[in-house]
Amino acid sequence: MLKERKLVITPDALDSMITDYHWMVNAIKEMRAEMVIGAKTAQYGIEATLPKATGGR
Repeated sequence: MLKERKLVITPDALDSMITDYHWMVNAIKEMRAEMVIGAKTAQYGIEATLPKATGGR
């Protein structure tokens, strides 16, 4: 059978994780915002390449 591994976190590593948490949350928020902006730009880009309707009968 497989043996279970125990995760050992040193006090320095734990301190680093706690310190970096706020920064990481903000970085993720910025990345998500950029993805939304990029998606909207891409939609406009696709629409801009489509043929334009001309008045006809």
